Order: sequence, then structure tokens, then C-alpha cells
Amino acid sequence: MAEGDVPAAQIMQVPIRFEVPSNLVTRYATNIVAQPGDYEIIISFFEAHPPIIFGPQSVADSPIVPAECVARVAVAAGRLPDFITVLQAALEQHERMRIAKEGLQ
Repeated sequence: MAEGDVPAAQIMQVPIRFEVPSNLVTRYATNIVAQPGDYEIIISFFEAHPPIIFGPQSVADSPIVPAECVARVAVAAGRLPDFITVLQAALEQHERMRIAKEGLQ
């Protein structure tokens, strides 16, 4: 290599240790909104808080149900297919576990 030449980038795999802080709160999400940006997809997770209603009441008489944003994550658009694959695999595993559990009962 001649003086001043820059070596080509080398790709190196480095292990990752995933750490979840002990004070991280797990929230329940009932709704999701995905918004495309220039280079990312912004995913917002919401927890709906339906009002407590006693007695018969029509949907038209019900107040608007508030949904609190419990998490908001920006994901690089190029990585989103990998995230979807991971989520799909987790859903399929959940379904297999549910079916196995129901089969035992």
C-alpha cells in the first residue's frame, strides 16, 4: 500500500450483550402507529385507557378513549425487515406454545 492510501473498510463481527436495566418499566401496548421518516420508521406504542361505564350506554354516548404513548422508537428503515422477522418468529413461537398448552388441558 502506498503512503497515504487508506485501507478498505473491514467488516468484523463483534458479540453484543443485551442489557435491560432493572428499573426499566414494561408497559402494555394496545395500539401502534408507524410513521415513515426520511431514513427511519418511527414506531409509537399506546396503551388505551377505556372509561369505566356502569350500566347500558351506547358507543355514541361514550367519551373518546384516551391512549397514552408508552414508548416511541425510531428504527432505521433498512433494519426494519430484520425487526419484523424477529417479531414474526416470536409470534409463531407464542402460537406453538399456546397450542401445546391447550392440547395438554
